[in-house]
Amino acid sequence: MNLLKIGLGTAKAVKGTLPSGMEGSFDFGTGEVRTRKPVHEADGVLHYLGSTRQVRQALPKALPPVEVERLINTAKSISLGEGMFRSNLKYDLGLWMRMVAKMALAAGGREAPGLFTSDAAGHLRDVCWGRADPAGGLAVDSFSRIAELLDESVRQYPKSTHLEPFQDGNHGQMLFVCWEPGRLSCAPRIAGNDMPGIVVDWPGKQWSPIGMLVTDTGDGDVATRDLSQDMLRCMVR
Repeated sequence: MNLLKIGLGTAKAVKGTLPSGMEGSFDFGTGEVRTRKPVHEADGVLHYLGSTRQVRQALPKALPPVEVERLINTAKSISLGEGMFRSNLKYDLGLWMRMVAKMALAAGGREAPGLFTSDAAGHLRDVCWGRADPAGGLAVDSFSRIAELLDESVRQYPKSTHLEPFQDGNHGQMLFVCWEPGRLSCAPRIAGNDMPGIVVDWPGKQWSPIGMLVTDTGDGDVATRDLSQDMLRCMVR
């Protein structure tokens, strides 16, 4: 959920913990790490610890602006997080599953509009509108795991080449796989990150058991790949 907000530029600061155990927050908009308590007392002396903006705001209002800038410019600069910040975000899995269903309907509608507007997509729409839960809950297969399974299948053939179905990138992707008849697995990837997917009832037309990948190209269009064709090309080279 927060990755989507980052992409839209509307993400707010999230709470978390620094490697030292100090509590703070990370602002996705400014990239600042802020401490929860910027002012603390030790041995009768006040100490200010936080981002530059946070310390400037915490200093006494009675100080002249020139003195504030002098204190800021001469303050000791330290690393608060050493590049690591562990967040404690929580989100509602039910809302996430509804969002995945909505993304799947949008991606599938571009690939096969007749199929995704028919009764075959009824369960997917019910999940999207909160009228039903997915058939199998959250899907556990990630993009990396699926890529590993597909490459293992290709490697069984002599002189086959390495299969890399999912190129690294920052585009949004949706993978559709039918591991078993009557079940459709919908796995999303957002900003290059594997996200939990869903499994829904899918009666009627059989979807690809290997996988159909829909990628947002970033220019208002999508690209579709049949992974079974990718596997064939790797096996016949």
